[in-house]
Amino acid sequence: MTKTEEQAEAAIAFFEEVMVPAAAQRRAAGKSFFALGPDAEAETYFVEPARSVMRPADFELGATESAESFIEALSALWIREGHEELAAMAPRLGDLARDLAVPDQAEDEDLSPFMYVMF
Repeated sequence: MTKTEEQAEAAIAFFEEVMVPAAAQRRAAGKSFFALGPDAEAETYFVEPARSVMRPADFELGATESAESFIEALSALWIREGHEELAAMAPRLGDLARDLAVPDQAEDEDLSPFMYVMF
């Protein structure tokens, strides 16, 4: 089995074993993460911005330094938003990230295999 096939199997298993049951549970509870249609009761969808000016730091996310730090930040966000069922999948999400990770490029290689050489 190739590395790509192994990665596909890991992603499929995560989807079937984690995502599908979580979605079914949420659907059964009558909940959704976003509106599935227009809200006839809403006069407007406009929300006044909390800030009128953004700073460069507002666009920086330190959690992107590693997959682990990103998953930790995502899990913390889910907990703050009251989605503990999503935060509970963080360990499996970490396993999937490790399964899908691309090994670091060797120092002696000229170009990454993901780089398109034009000339």
